[in-house]
Amino acid sequence: DEKGEVILANQALENIFNVTNEDSQDFEKSKLVYFFPSNYESIFANNYPFQERYQEIITNRQVVMDEEYTLNNGKTIEQSYVPIFVNNQYAGNLWMYRDITPTKKVEIALRESETKFRTFIQTAGTVIIVLSSDYRILEWNESAERISGYDRQEVLGENYLLLFLSPQDRKVTVELIDELINHGEEIKHYESNFLAKDGSQKLMLWNLNALQNGNNNAVGVIICGHEITVTEKALKESEERFRGIFDQAAVGIIQISISGQFIVVNDKFLQIIQTKKDKLTKRNFQDIIHPDDVSEALTYLSHLLTKIHSNISIETRVICEDNTIRWVNLTMSLVWESTKFPKYFIGIIQDINDRFIAEEALWDSEERFRAIFEQAAVGMSICNLDGGFFRVNQKFCEIVGYSHFELLQRTFYDITAVKYRDENQKYISQLLAGERDNYSMEKCYVCKDGTVCWVNVLVSLMRDHTRQPKYFIYVVENISDRKEAERLQGELMRRNNSIVEALGEIVYDRLIPQKKMHWEGHYEKVLGYSKAEIGTDEASWLERVYPDDLPSVIAEFKRAFGENKIYHLEYRYRHQDGSYRWIYDRGVMHGQYQGDPT
Repeated sequence: DEKGEVILANQALENIFNVTNEDSQDFEKSKLVYFFPSNYESIFANNYPFQERYQEIITNRQVVMDEEYTLNNGKTIEQSYVPIFVNNQYAGNLWMYRDITPTKKVEIALRESETKFRTFIQTAGTVIIVLSSDYRILEWNESAERISGYDRQEVLGENYLLLFLSPQDRKVTVELIDELINHGEEIKHYESNFLAKDGSQKLMLWNLNALQNGNNNAVGVIICGHEITVTEKALKESEERFRGIFDQAAVGIIQISISGQFIVVNDKFLQIIQTKKDKLTKRNFQDIIHPDDVSEALTYLSHLLTKIHSNISIETRVICEDNTIRWVNLTMSLVWESTKFPKYFIGIIQDINDRFIAEEALWDSEERFRAIFEQAAVGMSICNLDGGFFRVNQKFCEIVGYSHFELLQRTFYDITAVKYRDENQKYISQLLAGERDNYSMEKCYVCKDGTVCWVNVLVSLMRDHTRQPKYFIYVVENISDRKEAERLQGELMRRNNSIVEALGEIVYDRLIPQKKMHWEGHYEKVLGYSKAEIGTDEASWLERVYPDDLPSVIAEFKRAFGENKIYHLEYRYRHQDGSYRWIYDRGVMHGQYQGDPT
């Protein structure tokens, strides 16, 4: 609050900072009083001066988003701060913390993976060249430097076709690359001459693969090859290097037959599913996939066989040796023999179980936190699927007159006026059936003291990561004052209409900026026009004024407009039957816009 005392804290904060207070039974109000902010600085790594930063934020009342810090316990957190104002008065502070340790680990792993990938390219005994779709060189490894005589920095960004291919080879190479980018099928054993820096030509044997972005769209080409005069020894060394990478990869790698039998697996894969290599002989690919996910996995593998996709990537569950379940990212591709006969599948398995659990918890926490605190000036509550309250805010308690404890013993049906319960249940059923995401309705709550309170209720259904319903979130606005104003306004309008009817005269509003007319009273009886005939535009009204009287009418209106005074007019007005009737017209200017009547 504005005094710096903790008045609300959730369970996630205790988990992040390991805050405990054995003597307190009221976590939300007492557990952190010994901790925040006086002892806060001691938990930060690198002697971070938290008190100084805390005072700076509090003094400036600035919004702070996603400041990143490291704790002594090794966790990495993001800190955000929002000042709270109620009725434009400073009322305290909202501190938010998010444990991003799993995300940081993923980022570190990604950097390591990228480093390994770059190292692999640079140390590979094979020439590896990566080209963009317009044939510009994006990557050039050490083997390419040795074959060509060009350093990497000399060729990056240059046009590969112009620099290294003879005119005879350019046309064929362009056709092959364009075909690869458009259709994605690997091109094997393509021979071409390669022009070195010293002017010599080398006969090369190439394999070409599409370079794909995250959407599996080809954006370039990866060219791997070697000089045809390479020795068997170099080939063996290359194979040994690949075996080293395969066995020590940070992800699981598998080779399986078309029927699903395991051919080769690496140690990381065995570690993920917690088994030994000899036990895999009794299991096939389908056996390790969770039964609920098998159908999806087999469908995607069929897409590889029918060439709908050149590779697939899905998040799925695998069953470990001890029957525990882990989430993995599975990427599969199919190796073909002469583009006609499928040989085997190659799979890359990345363990994402910790990330998946963390993301699920984070998703649930963020969704509930956002729903509860984003509109703190209105009443909010969370109800289970049976309608029972299990969390309410103070504003909601004030609206209905019940305490927190009393509401937790009730359901939203208990406080809803009887006449609105059926309509309420209809909307709830539609939410649970997935027919709508939320609903809003105006209804009456029966307060603790027996009075009726008008409210506008916005209800949303929160779901878990599998889209199963979890709980309802209610945002409740007290509209009793508005309803009373509407009632008084209705009474006033009815009284005004009664006065108009009693006078037996015509009443009109002339909206000057819009050049519109609004008619009430006995215009049909006096002038013979129906509501549709009399019209709403100013021009039709002026057109019916007797031509000789029109100048004086316009002049009097201008005078009254300029002086903002009452006007009195007598003029002839055309009746619906074509005759002219003398009219006595009196009125007053009202409303203001930029100093003029409206």
